[in-house]
Amino acid sequence: MEVATDEPFTPINQDTKKGKLRYYPYNINWNYGLLPHTWEDPNHANIEVEGAFGDNDPVDVVEIGENRAKIGQIVKIKPVGAFAMIDEGELDWKIVAISLDDPRAPLVNDVGDVEKHFPDSALKVITETNESWAKLIKRNVPAGELSLV
Repeated sequence: MEVATDEPFTPINQDTKKGKLRYYPYNINWNYGLLPHTWEDPNHANIEVEGAFGDNDPVDVVEIGENRAKIGQIVKIKPVGAFAMIDEGELDWKIVAISLDDPRAPLVNDVGDVEKHFPDSALKVITETNESWAKLIKRNVPAGELSLV
């Protein structure tokens, strides 16, 4: 399931690729969602990721807590890391987070290895993509096929 960014009011629909419905054939042991008010700008080359351009979507979130969220549910999270993926040549950020309601959330405060090698990456990605979203909403950049309704 994905947010249909090219449709009015951006509903959650089953994702398609090349006109065919997409299915994820594996067991998912995490929640997959997005950060509202973020946008990966397809006109912005990120020099930290080999100059890759954004994928024209909100930032994805992989929530690692033990509770299964419902489709469309809003979950308050704590970001603990970020990683960049290149998907068909486009930059596709993933934020790793834990739900604030998860019983282990208080234990996930120090991600020493992540913080040591990638300091503040998650918050930086969120801030940058929030700024891109703000420009998009203010019509300071072209929306292309995105619905801004």
